[in-house]
Amino acid sequence: TILVLSNLAGIAVDFLFLLISQITGNPDIAGLASVTWINISVCLLFMLGATWVSYRDMQTTQKLQYWLVSFQILVLVFFAISAIVQAVGGNGFDYQPFDL
Repeated sequence: TILVLSNLAGIAVDFLFLLISQITGNPDIAGLASVTWINISVCLLFMLGATWVSYRDMQTTQKLQYWLVSFQILVLVFFAISAIVQAVGGNGFDYQPFDL
């Protein structure tokens, strides 16, 4: 977890600030990811959180991983259903007729 997160923390910071920017409606927040000291600080916070979870015990790490994978599956199902609804409604990009 720690090794992978150290490589992906920079990407996570970009998406975190983009998410906050879209939620608040302030596009300037997305630009904070390009400020070096802010980027490094938030990366270190992500790594600190991952280290803390890993340090606690394997049970905690296992529960967190189960929760994260479950969340990813729910989001994937939501997007799949949304895509099918849009396709059936004729609103999809480059629409092709859809049937099961």
